[in-house]
Amino acid sequence: VQWTGKEPHSVCVRRDFVALYAAGQPARKYLDYKQIDKEKEGKDSGSLEFVAPSKPGPYFVRYLRADYTELAVSSTIVVRSALSVLLEEVKSEGMQGNAETVLEMFETVMLSLKANDDTFHKQALDSWRELQDKKTRPHSDMHDSSAAA
Repeated sequence: VQWTGKEPHSVCVRRDFVALYAAGQPARKYLDYKQIDKEKEGKDSGSLEFVAPSKPGPYFVRYLRADYTELAVSSTIVVRSALSVLLEEVKSEGMQGNAETVLEMFETVMLSLKANDDTFHKQALDSWRELQDKKTRPHSDMHDSSAAA
């Protein structure tokens, strides 16, 4: 989180803090906060780092004085699950015809879904590879193999 003060009295003072909130929460219902350290006192800008919440959803941060007077509010910060990001990338790459990239991403997704079940991984990946083979196999091969049978 970065901020820059615009008002004449917006310099950082002792006990100011920046707090992280789930969307719609009042000032005293923060999830996490960071106090302004001594190095930033008297300055009109700075930055702090927060760990993203584990639950996907909308969040925001507020810059507050010690008495909870709000000096600034961020725009909405959307936290997404890693799985949803990977699946979106898989879909995007698949639509572009990048089967190899899709397979690599699919493997990553499978590993994140069920990390300790090797049999499940193997079955899922085998099924995916069969599907990819069917998609890349020319239609005439299917007619030739059925005529030979």
